[in-house]
Amino acid sequence: MRINRENTSIVGGSRMRHGLRKLAVKLQRLTNWTDGQDLVEYALIISLFSIAAVVSSQKVALTVTTIFTNVSTNLA
Repeated sequence: MRINRENTSIVGGSRMRHGLRKLAVKLQRLTNWTDGQDLVEYALIISLFSIAAVVSSQKVALTVTTIFTNVSTNLA
């Protein structure tokens, strides 16, 4: 098998086997990598703060609406 495209040649599939071997090594390193756990923990904390911010802003919005309604009623 010979394929020549843009200075890339595959002869007998040896480059493909080499590429698959490199991919297998990278996947093995990825499974042993634990640094991503910190990233997941930070993402969970940020999502918790986001939910809390949305809930509290809705409560504040309801309170402000009530105050303006009371002011409007008293002025009318």
